[in-house]
Amino acid sequence: MQAIDILKNMCVSLKEITAELEDLPQNQSDECQDRLVLIESIINDIVDKEEVAELGILANEIVKIEAGNSDKCCQETIDLVSIMLKKLAEEMDSEDWETEISDADADEIYTIQDVSPYENIWYSSPNDNGNEMLLLNCTNLHEIEKFWRDENAIGGILLRCIHLIDMKTSYTGLLLAPKGITQDKITSRIEFIKLNAVLEGKEFPKTEPYNYNRSNLLVKYDDSIEYTQFKDIIDIMNEYNIQKHILDKYLRIYQVVENFTYKFQICDLCEQLNYSKITVRDFKAISDRLAKNEMDSLVKLLFKSGEFIVDGDKLKNKLVASWQSKVSTNVSHKTMVKNVIELLAICNKDGEFISVDITNPDAIMRVFGKLVYNIRCSIVHNKINEYHVSYFNLNSDLKWVLEEYIMPNMEMLVYALMLNENSIVMYKGQSLRLY
Repeated sequence: MQAIDILKNMCVSLKEITAELEDLPQNQSDECQDRLVLIESIINDIVDKEEVAELGILANEIVKIEAGNSDKCCQETIDLVSIMLKKLAEEMDSEDWETEISDADADEIYTIQDVSPYENIWYSSPNDNGNEMLLLNCTNLHEIEKFWRDENAIGGILLRCIHLIDMKTSYTGLLLAPKGITQDKITSRIEFIKLNAVLEGKEFPKTEPYNYNRSNLLVKYDDSIEYTQFKDIIDIMNEYNIQKHILDKYLRIYQVVENFTYKFQICDLCEQLNYSKITVRDFKAISDRLAKNEMDSLVKLLFKSGEFIVDGDKLKNKLVASWQSKVSTNVSHKTMVKNVIELLAICNKDGEFISVDITNPDAIMRVFGKLVYNIRCSIVHNKINEYHVSYFNLNSDLKWVLEEYIMPNMEMLVYALMLNENSIVMYKGQSLRLY
């Protein structure tokens, strides 16, 4: 079978769909026929790429005319075929349509229900004949178009897909693979395609960079502050700026918060002992406390920092105001936070999900701390009893909570404690006396 034959078969399918349309007004029926004639003329004498791209447009128009008869064909599937033809138009010259497509009927399209919105990947190797595979999530054609922008030499597998696709079927996701494979092997092949993609250095999903306009903290040099003590922290915040994507940035800024959680307890101990006699045993006790309950230590840092006045107001008031403006007063945003709490199984001592219907400032501070800690655990850990967050499953609720609520407030906290003299995370001198 030649490549051109696949387009002819597509035309036959469109004819069959059009023939099944009933009770169309005469003018719409005539429009369908006119477009079919155009499609046939293009297929019979392909001369340039623009005409191939036009096939998809014409096929699309036929389906849109049929608007009230959605059981006859699927608009989304025709849209998918249309963008496949557009990609083919970019790759194939007129002489390529005479290329033989061997074993075109040796493949099958498997409907995949549970597929990530970003799982658009393909596999083809000259050393692995008969195992070409294409995985698509058909619910987001925009993502498919983004995926194909950077792919080359994909024409052959797209032709196979067009040859086998049923334009009357709605696909959530599809896998083009050899005929007759079992369900467990379908899953195995999907993971193999992903393995090959990461081996080739590809990124999926193609995530959008996270950009945030920082709050307008007052920045002034203070000669009483020994900024050298923040050298390592400044390096980490530089790495934070280098990272462009939300989860990577989150882990960087959490490193700083984690450092402050430890440093806060050292500073607190130094204040209690008036920087006079700190023992190794004291340091070990701090480490043991952190290891035993890191979240409790984080919440203590937040409460201590909350009383610190920055630019005329307590940090606590700034954090509470952020919750009130972004969460409390917006039903949609409150629901998003509630969904994240349930997704990450953030519970109180009674085993119940923590509430978002809160106005008490201390309760708001605790929820903020628990969100910060549990999001970190869900990114870093991959335990059976914990939800593991990755770019594949980063849903819109968690994305909003990170970008609009958690990250801006973490930035404010970190920079406020480095820019303003305090005894929370700042040492008074350049050395500590250790006994």
